[in-house]
Amino acid sequence: MSRAPASLVALAEYWRSRGGVVLGIVGDQRHCRGYHLGRDRIYGPCACRPDGDCVPGLGDRDYSVMTSRDRAGLTDDAAAIDLGRLNDSLDELRRFSNALVERCKRGTADTADIREIVWSPDGTTVSRWDREGLPGGGDATHLTHTHVSYYRDAIKAGRDLVPAFRAILEDSLMLAVVTRYPFSAPVIWRVAAGTTLRGYDPAQPGKVVKEMRFGSDSLAHATARVGVSWPGTSPAPIPRGYPFLEVSDGAFAGLLIVEAQVKLDPVPDPAQLARGKALEEARSAAIDAVGKAIDAIPR
Repeated sequence: MSRAPASLVALAEYWRSRGGVVLGIVGDQRHCRGYHLGRDRIYGPCACRPDGDCVPGLGDRDYSVMTSRDRAGLTDDAAAIDLGRLNDSLDELRRFSNALVERCKRGTADTADIREIVWSPDGTTVSRWDREGLPGGGDATHLTHTHVSYYRDAIKAGRDLVPAFRAILEDSLMLAVVTRYPFSAPVIWRVAAGTTLRGYDPAQPGKVVKEMRFGSDSLAHATARVGVSWPGTSPAPIPRGYPFLEVSDGAFAGLLIVEAQVKLDPVPDPAQLARGKALEEARSAAIDAVGKAIDAIPR
């Protein structure tokens, strides 16, 4: 029978100790493929019984045994965990899940064994991050739970899976509530010579990851204004001068900077941009019409 390995049991225990609900490791009879199953069900005659009758496993066609890491580590152990509410809150589960995905995207060492995450970033949509870059999604149940899969070789080796969770749950900087207010078009911000700017990690908005003193006047672009709060954390680890700007180019590309330290050009009015676009389209249409009329004149 597919079984729950010790490393995932330990992860489940840690998640519960931090106030989380564990929904499962080994897939129930509705699970017919994937990392919640071990070798016995994937290659067996009865992977699942969704309607009462046995459905055979997919064998080599199961996506969870296709990578070299998964083939090397294939046993009867399951290799995934489903996480429910954190501190009885779906919002906290989403903040944790968003932070875990950000760590995976940045390639932190403690996430190297995570294959995929299926979660809801906002409570209305379901997203999937896959280290292999394969397309896919998840059903509506992931609006209220997060699925995390691990490469099977990590499970077979018994590697500790807790550090990535601990880095988030024991660091209040990771649980920030980030609200993004995108601009309708990139906006120029300017910084004066002699100014020292700090760049903050978007995944940990209270953490400085870059500092630079500008030797001359400079400029770059921002794509959004960003608000940050830390519910239940006092004092909040937020720098003086909030809100932030999301930088899209230049020395601080991909980071957040404190808006008060720079001069932001006027933010374009979406209605004004729409009117300008409409006028430009009308002008182009008029020019085309005149050209066609000229072409139609007999010569």
